[in-house]
Amino acid sequence: MSVVEEVLEKVAVLVEPNEEERKRLNEIASLLLEECRSRFNTVEGFVSASIEGSAAKDTWLKSKPELDIFIHFLPGVSREAMEEAVIKIGGEVMRRIGGQSRLRYAEHPYVEGFIDNITVNIVGCYEVSIGKWISAVDRTPYHTQYVNSRLTPTLRRDVRILKSFLTSAEIYGAEIKVGGFSGYLSELLIIHYGGFLELLKSASHWRPPVIIDIEGKVNKKEALTLFSKSPLIVIDPVDKNRNVASAVTLTKLSEFILASKIFLKNPSTSYFMDKPMLVPDKLESLAEGRELFAIVFNLEEYIPPDVIWGELRRSAEGIKKRFEMAGFDVYSYGINEHEGSVAIIFELDKLSLPARFVHRGPPVWMDDALRFVKKHLSSPDTVAGPWIEDDRVYVLKKREETMVDMLLKKWLAQAEVSISKQLYKAFSSSRMIVGWKEVLKILGTGIHAPFLNKFLTSRPVFMDHILRKD
Repeated sequence: MSVVEEVLEKVAVLVEPNEEERKRLNEIASLLLEECRSRFNTVEGFVSASIEGSAAKDTWLKSKPELDIFIHFLPGVSREAMEEAVIKIGGEVMRRIGGQSRLRYAEHPYVEGFIDNITVNIVGCYEVSIGKWISAVDRTPYHTQYVNSRLTPTLRRDVRILKSFLTSAEIYGAEIKVGGFSGYLSELLIIHYGGFLELLKSASHWRPPVIIDIEGKVNKKEALTLFSKSPLIVIDPVDKNRNVASAVTLTKLSEFILASKIFLKNPSTSYFMDKPMLVPDKLESLAEGRELFAIVFNLEEYIPPDVIWGELRRSAEGIKKRFEMAGFDVYSYGINEHEGSVAIIFELDKLSLPARFVHRGPPVWMDDALRFVKKHLSSPDTVAGPWIEDDRVYVLKKREETMVDMLLKKWLAQAEVSISKQLYKAFSSSRMIVGWKEVLKILGTGIHAPFLNKFLTSRPVFMDHILRKD
């Protein structure tokens, strides 16, 4: 047995549920199905309840048991009526079996519950034939059927190994926060390549755009036309007009390609383990001397994860561009949101701008040159000039504010920075933290500590594994 095969044998033991865990999941699944069928049976348009997702396909991870209960409705039932029934009865079902629940959002609301460390999702869908989709999740039962028709016990093992690999590399999850690989995509990749190692060997040579069409439903030209902005295109076997990999960003695809190369070069079980957090003294040595600026605030109301992450990304990008316009170099920024608490960290080349700066005006032959001279001659913030150098007019100006936090507060007050309307108030009243010592003091412990850890390290976790051995 080769080194890499030995590694995968060890990993398989870590990710494969044992008989007791399988039995418990099946018991909870049966209980939920029975309760759902009984409770939803009185709802007009209810058809059936089924187990979908990783539990139905036997691809769930030992460390992450989850159940997706799909409540099927006739196509004639309105979206509002379906959502209302799922929210009301789904919550009741979870309470009746002793679990906790909360409302979550995807394309439409669903109930997320927890019982015996098992995550339960109760989701409404329409009972439709292929191609007659009303909601995005209507495809899911067909996904389950397709995957189950193609997976063998060995391939199921490799799906689990792949999911663990992606999770450890922090590229597992199709939500906007991650921009990575979904469970269904992971299953299709294993089916297509015939195993985990075969996938990694191929992926190590990928160059975007990558096109995978298991059932040969579209040609390359069609795929590139349909999904021109996607770096990874995986045609859905049950819907040729859908790219299963649409959520995968170029960054996450690139990380997967490099992670594949590194693993094949130096295989180890460490690629499948969580990375330990840095101890405080090592964290301080990483932060020392770096020009860090952080924004911290609490959301006033619940906003669905995919919505809030989209708004936070757009807002952080708007702040980055405004910093650059003002004369800062932004090396990087990171965002974290945990149960309504938001932290955004910027690393800059400096935390303050010079008190004076040269403002370049237009060429003298332009009409704007006269307006420029008139404006700056009478301006109280003009220090010297205007003067002419070569064919342009210049003036030396003084800044009212120079510190990064005061500048941002000024821009926010004067609406001179692009921020999500939904979050403008939160940003305007946020806590702004200047300097690495203060950032470390305030964010180095508590809910944002793991995020600060990752930000200061500033590299994908899998890169560290190349230096480690089992």
